[in-house]
Amino acid sequence: RHALRLFDLQDAIPNFHVDTGSYGNGAPLISIRGISSTVRNVGFESGVGVYIDGVYQGRPNTADADLEGDIARVEILRGPQGTFFGKNTTAGAINIVTSQPSNELSAQATLDYGNYDLKRVSAYVTGPLIADRLSASLSAYGVDRRGYVLNLYNGSHADSDRYTGGRAKLRATPNDALTIDLAL
Repeated sequence: RHALRLFDLQDAIPNFHVDTGSYGNGAPLISIRGISSTVRNVGFESGVGVYIDGVYQGRPNTADADLEGDIARVEILRGPQGTFFGKNTTAGAINIVTSQPSNELSAQATLDYGNYDLKRVSAYVTGPLIADRLSASLSAYGVDRRGYVLNLYNGSHADSDRYTGGRAKLRATPNDALTIDLAL
């Protein structure tokens, strides 16, 4: 689907919606089956649990990562999902699964340039560090886009997009019975 973020999936999945949130802080407001909650307070949790490789993302800001590079699949699971994922999944869960490091060297990169001075870059590389024993992968992305709303008072642009991020994984297989994964 060439989805770059969770927002791009909402037209393809029934009862799934992502909005920028009512407080303008950049945190996405995610709802499944019409159930959502605004997470403005540290004491409140969202009704939709977001997981990356099985690790719960406690704040919605961390859930809206780029879906390019090392993403194997995105699972939108209608809730409640408490049996499989624990609390904070009343509405459902979003499970983002990244690719495992490979024993074969491969790489890919994407460069985009678009309107309103959009610049997007993503890169992914994977390969062995020690043949058949230790492999690694590294993924990085960044976006810079000037906002399309011009503030006539001071000449600045509102609604700009600027973020960077990355992921790294190590997979060790010291023997056939043991696999050790480390993800950052």
